[in-house]
Formats: sequence, structure tokens, C-alpha cells
Amino acid sequence: MHSDGIVKVTDADAVKIARYPRDHAMTGTHALPIAQALFLSGGSGAGEVKALDGARVLQAWTRPAPYGWAVGVGISGRGIPGPVLRSAAEAIAAGTPCETC
Repeated sequence: MHSDGIVKVTDADAVKIARYPRDHAMTGTHALPIAQALFLSGGSGAGEVKALDGARVLQAWTRPAPYGWAVGVGISGRGIPGPVLRSAAEAIAAGTPCETC
């Protein structure tokens, strides 16, 4: 896992059940509104979101229909040029390799 990486699991109500790196203060809290909207939309996807501190984060998620829980992974966009970040998000969303990443 990259040092700027995050993995989180949310339940059917977008409440954080587990998070890496561990942050017990965040367990049991709702995901950010933008993440809630993405997680609750169902299916899988990827995109660029803004963290609480305003940092750009590239995030991918999946929410298998029978369970309603979601798994998301993200990495800070710091130092990643905008076009590369967008290209990576599009590649992840399409499930194809990203040649510029």
C-alpha cells in the first residue's frame, strides 16, 4: 500500500466499518458526503474527490448489490498532474490499463 493510500469499508448506510491506515476516531462515522453519494449509487466506479482538507484524492470503489457494503481505495493526488490523475480515474472506471500512470 502506498504511504498516501487509504482503504475503507462502509456498511449499507455508508458508515465506516474499517479503515486503513487505522483511524479509530473515524470508525462508526459516515463517509464524506461525496463518498456517500458514490458508495450509495451502487455498482463500481472511480473518480477524483476532495478530502476534508481540500486535497485531491483519486478514489475507486465497489458496492456488490446483494450486500450493500462498499469497499473503497484512494490515494492522494498531491504531486500528480491533473491530466494524469484524470486519465487514471478514467482507466480505473473503465477497467482498462492506464498507459500514462
